[in-house]
Amino acid sequence: MADSRLNTRIFDGVDNNTAVRLSLNEYLRDVLQLKGTKVMCREGGCGCCVVTVSYIKDDKTKTVPINSCLCPLYSCDGWQITTSEGIGDRRKGYHPIQSRLAACNGSQCGYCSTGMVMNMYGFLADRKNPTREEIESTFDGNICRCTGYRAILDAMHQLPTDIEDLVERKCSGVNDSIFIISSDAQWIRPENLVDLFDLLSKRNDYSLVCGNTSKILFENTKNNQLFIDIRSLPELCQTTITEDFVKVGSCVTISELTTIMDKISANQGFEYCNEIRDHLKLIAGSPVRNVGSWAGNLILRRSWTSFPSDILTLFEAVGAEIEFGSKIETKVCRAWELIEMPEADLDKKVLLNVMFRPLSKDTKFKSYKIMPRSQLSLAYVNAAFCSEFDKETLTFRGRPTLIFGGISEKFLKADKTEAFLANKCVSDTTVLQDAFKMLRSEAVVTADESSIYKKDLTVSLLYKFILHLVGDRAEAKLRSGSEILQRDVSSGTEIYDTHQELWPLTRPLPKASANMQTAGEAIYTNDMPKMLDELFGSFVVTSVGNATIDKIDASDALNMDGVVRFLTYKDIPKGGKNNSQPNSPVPELVFCETESQYAGQAVGLIVAESQSIADEASKRVIIKYRNRRPIITDIEKAIEKKSFHPKPGKDIIVGNAEEAINNAPRQVKGRIRIGTQYHFTMETQGCICIPQEENLLVYATTQWPDYSQQAISNFVNIDNSRIRVEVKRLGGAYGSKITRNLQIGAAGALAALILNKPIRIRLNLKTNMEMIGKRFPYVADYEMGLDDDGLLLGIKCIYYADCGFLANECTSPSALDFADNAYFCENWHLVPMAVKTNTPCNTATRSPSTLPGIFVMEQMMEHAAVELNMDSTFLKRLNLYKSGQKTPIGITLKNCLLGDVYSKLLDWCEYDARSASIREFNANNRWKKKALDVVPMKFGIEWQGVNYGCQVTIYNGDGTVSLSHGGIEVGQGINTKTIQVCAYELGIGVDKVNVRPTDNFVGSNCQATGGSITSELCCQVRKFDLACNASFLAMLGPYRKGSSSWEETVKAAYNDGVDLTARNWNRPETSDAFRYESYGATCTETLLDALTGVYQLTRVDILFDCGQSMNPKIDMGQVQGAFVMGLGYFLMEEINYSAETGRNLSASTWVHSPITPERARILSLISDSDMRI
Repeated sequence: MADSRLNTRIFDGVDNNTAVRLSLNEYLRDVLQLKGTKVMCREGGCGCCVVTVSYIKDDKTKTVPINSCLCPLYSCDGWQITTSEGIGDRRKGYHPIQSRLAACNGSQCGYCSTGMVMNMYGFLADRKNPTREEIESTFDGNICRCTGYRAILDAMHQLPTDIEDLVERKCSGVNDSIFIISSDAQWIRPENLVDLFDLLSKRNDYSLVCGNTSKILFENTKNNQLFIDIRSLPELCQTTITEDFVKVGSCVTISELTTIMDKISANQGFEYCNEIRDHLKLIAGSPVRNVGSWAGNLILRRSWTSFPSDILTLFEAVGAEIEFGSKIETKVCRAWELIEMPEADLDKKVLLNVMFRPLSKDTKFKSYKIMPRSQLSLAYVNAAFCSEFDKETLTFRGRPTLIFGGISEKFLKADKTEAFLANKCVSDTTVLQDAFKMLRSEAVVTADESSIYKKDLTVSLLYKFILHLVGDRAEAKLRSGSEILQRDVSSGTEIYDTHQELWPLTRPLPKASANMQTAGEAIYTNDMPKMLDELFGSFVVTSVGNATIDKIDASDALNMDGVVRFLTYKDIPKGGKNNSQPNSPVPELVFCETESQYAGQAVGLIVAESQSIADEASKRVIIKYRNRRPIITDIEKAIEKKSFHPKPGKDIIVGNAEEAINNAPRQVKGRIRIGTQYHFTMETQGCICIPQEENLLVYATTQWPDYSQQAISNFVNIDNSRIRVEVKRLGGAYGSKITRNLQIGAAGALAALILNKPIRIRLNLKTNMEMIGKRFPYVADYEMGLDDDGLLLGIKCIYYADCGFLANECTSPSALDFADNAYFCENWHLVPMAVKTNTPCNTATRSPSTLPGIFVMEQMMEHAAVELNMDSTFLKRLNLYKSGQKTPIGITLKNCLLGDVYSKLLDWCEYDARSASIREFNANNRWKKKALDVVPMKFGIEWQGVNYGCQVTIYNGDGTVSLSHGGIEVGQGINTKTIQVCAYELGIGVDKVNVRPTDNFVGSNCQATGGSITSELCCQVRKFDLACNASFLAMLGPYRKGSSSWEETVKAAYNDGVDLTARNWNRPETSDAFRYESYGATCTETLLDALTGVYQLTRVDILFDCGQSMNPKIDMGQVQGAFVMGLGYFLMEEINYSAETGRNLSASTWVHSPITPERARILSLISDSDMRI
């Protein structure tokens, strides 16, 4: 590669031995060891890998953010590439974007932060004074699981819009041509179209590469030996604009096409291009659109027949003409003709241009995209309609064009409905009804879980289009149906108390490591430098569940260059036990032996010289099955088939619920179901295992080092004392790394000890989603008895928890502890059940017991309010707990603030006035509806049975302090809070204190980080260390005299032989199940498009009684992040399984939709420390 630049240095490290298939991300991280740029999905679906690139376009330097995981390394020739290391660090100073994101608490776990920074950096490079809407929209390709996005967007809005680049932008421009023969393939960039056609005429084993944004879908290209880079071919990058047509080359990116559409929409006859412009912004995310071409989006529909190509739908509707050809001939066709064309007709041909022509002034064009989330998502259905229309007579002139995408592989054009509507008047109700009936009949929808919804959407979208055409001629109540919900720019308010007399306690400080995280200096497990002779592991997993493994053939994988070993349960050393959870009632196998319980279960580990080789080799291991049995992946089907684990716990019985219900004036019965949720940690599961003489050093992505130590010891049969597990930080956890990492560490340890070499494992996203358990799905069958006023008299509920194939971590017994939520009732009968399915062993996921318990109770209250024709807010308020009342688990609430919190929230959010306004809005709008709901919460904090240790050391040389504790920094700010407590107790500044990584030597025998208790208990034990240990703080007292500085005090104590290290252990004991309760309430306003099901949360108000917060900024971030993760769970994050094999069909960011910034734009939050226990 010639004269490419990386962070202003000549990018000269690439030679012809570098693999052609290597991505820019792999080169940055694995070759150059620049670990600020992260990696997760390798699909362009998360944004943590974003870097900024600059290149020459139309004789100007163009700068954009891109996904480095999708970018082929050799396509970077002539570019300047800027990573987080290139714009700022602690030595030369942080860039304003980095420091602002850190100051706003926009970095919690921090794994996504550099992607956020570089996305904004690239966005601002070519823009002056962007609008707030433009700033927010540019983050449509970045996911953060921790923050809820509020702090991130706040930080970006606060940036000055005239930031000068801290990195010089110099681009040499691309070479005329490139010809590279590498170790794995050839990379060629022809100079012009003639050269391209010559290449195609000579070869068959080629792939054309432009944006490469869909590389994850093309497994068949792995055998191709020639990659032809067409991205910079002049003939394919040109745009021609005339009065009669606009011609756009096939290598023009979707972002560039968006700009072109915006520009030409001012021209007569091209006004419809405004609509195309707006629709193009809904394709993928900004970093993908910045490199992905419109032609790639279109042609992808040929290879992936169910792909709902937005380009196909738009182009077909407006009659765009596609030009393609070879060196012999050039042809023109419509978009759908290109998709349907036989392969032979396109052999050796290249897609050249698209041509748009002007439409008449009476032609109306409208497009729609209905998708799980309004950013970074494939459509359920996309549609585009185009027709001449007489507004006076409300009549179609001629035949309209009705195009639908995402319906099925073959259905695109509603021919029969088009013909029927030709020259018809839409004010005739009969015409409309007949048209809708005809469309419903001819729309052939692929049978899947959303097929009914899709068919309904075809009719709804056509109706929307007709309402759009009719405009103000429609009845007033119906007009809102024509509108697409448009989200306002975000706004938010945070109100909290802080007490300066207690600082640094209660001070709203950003995380101690925030700047390092936003600059990419914070090191995560897989960021650690590569070691000499290091090898890499990748799990081989089953593809069929509930079957017997007949044979495993790894010969193809073992024949690959760079593959070292394939390990299975047969390689476990003598005395080792094939069990990743030694303390659980039922063994959980590290490697499956004979029975595949679920698709995705690990059978072995491929060990190779690189992660990419290991991942590829693991796919080549062939597993054959016999005795295949019916698959159960659905909890309700499991209940129907009576597929249960042994009963996991005792019923809770208070009074006589059955009698109270039977005698109650009003009775309510129902069933509620909630699904699973993938944790979506930005850092997937992983470990590094290093053999050291007789010992083993393990860097693990675990929330529980102590249990990791035990699991490894049990598996490989070495003493616990010879295993050291160390964790600096995790890139997100949410419960997924409490027990689910045990298997990964055990497998890595086995490989390290057998091969006597360092082993690194990083699960790819697909394996992580298939192999690792998730949130427990629940079904609850309930009965309620109430009096005529709505007072609760009796409740019976059966809680079915889908545990997966094992019930070792069943949450239904603990869910009963929260089943009452905020409401008093004298009679309860609560029943826990454990359901067995052919899915992974489900595990803790953010509020694993609290969430189902509270949700089911709230559903009961909402259902009862409907049955009693009562405002649910009134019903809930009537039944709220009061001080002195007893919960079903026997706790007497001594200082219950639920009523106060609830009333204060209602007043603060103007509930009564807004309710009246919403009733008026709903009465005046047929197709748009608003709703307002208030949910109270009682959250019990359990300290019983946990323990944490810590150690504090003061260094005599300068008085600085290091501490280590048994908790794990997962983004919740535990390190920052312990620093604040330590600094407060010692009377020094927080800059004097740092936190060392957690390990199981200093932090031995400690409990897992989780349960919303670790930060406060680690702070508590540290305070005890410092304030009460007579050999430590008390002994410093005599030396703190007069004007002596802290440093002088420490030195004097040291000179007198005072031990400047203290260690303590905290195992709190409480008489009740909960040490205390915290209270909160949320008011949510929602706007719904009743025609499509599209919704918006227009306002959220949260009141949280957190007592006196040690750090309100951090606690605010935790509340916001948890709330938004909950939105994702309840509203969009579905997991689907194959009915035939049990395989996870959602194991990709292309089809799985974690929540993005557009769902989290309005949030008001208040934390009231006057309401404390």
